[in-house]
Parts: sequence; C-alpha cells; structure tokens
Amino acid sequence: MSGLNVDVSPRHGLLFPLTKFVPSAAYARLRDGTHFLLEQDALFAALAAQSTVNDNEIEFDAAIRTMSNEEGIELPSL
Repeated sequence: MSGLNVDVSPRHGLLFPLTKFVPSAAYARLRDGTHFLLEQDALFAALAAQSTVNDNEIEFDAAIRTMSNEEGIELPSL
C-alpha cells in the first residue's frame, strides 16, 4: 500500500504531532496467485467494506508494557 503521511502540528498541550495516513494505491496478491492493483477509489471502497471487528486485536499499551519488561537482546557488531 502506498500513500501519504500527513503530520498535523500538535494541539495546545500535546507533545507530539498527529499523523494521518492517506492511502493512494495498493498492490494485492492473493493466496491463489491472483494479483491486482487498487487505485485510490477502489482502495477506499475495499477498506470501507472491511469489518470493524478484529478477532486478533491487541491492546497497544499492554503490548508496549510487555515488551518493555522483556530482557534486551544483544546483537553482534559487524
């Protein structure tokens, strides 16, 4: 998926800008090998048709807390 990231200046009292992603096109390849390009109008329609229910949804703050409690991993230098 390609698109444009738009950074909006932080409102009074906020520390970080708001970032919005505006999708413009997407390339899709299905498991059966079918592939196609979705231009913006078709992409918006496909995204809008998706369910708002996600059985795999996670709580972002809980995931960050879990990761921050994990021991760090040392990577070898090259």
